Amino acid sequence: MKVDHTASRRSAPPSFTTPKSLPEFQRVFPDEGSCAAYLYAARVPAGFICPYCQTQGQPYRFKNQPDMLRCRVCKRNTRLTAGTTMQKSQTPISTWFWGAWRAIPRECRPCSSRSSWA
Repeated sequence: MKVDHTASRRSAPPSFTTPKSLPEFQRVFPDEGSCAAYLYAARVPAGFICPYCQTQGQPYRFKNQPDMLRCRVCKRNTRLTAGTTMQKSQTPISTWFWGAWRAIPRECRPCSSRSSWA
């Protein structure tokens, strides 16, 4: 099944909220698999479309490489990080997520009533 790429939109998964604290961040993103799952949901909300053969469908997933996707039709591999700053990095996705979360100014993160000083 061939699909038009313009139909897909990139945004955070619908039920996701930015973690407010370090313990909450660690609960939401405890390992590489959870970071890869979030990245997959954010990058391909309409489903995986092979960048080589343009076929839409569920890719093969590899347990030991959570960011690797293989098209079931043409058997070519692509990574979740392709086309991003993380593309050719050897740094784990979880480290990138941690850095991105730390780079968000504290005042831009949603704050909880428990962490408020007022």
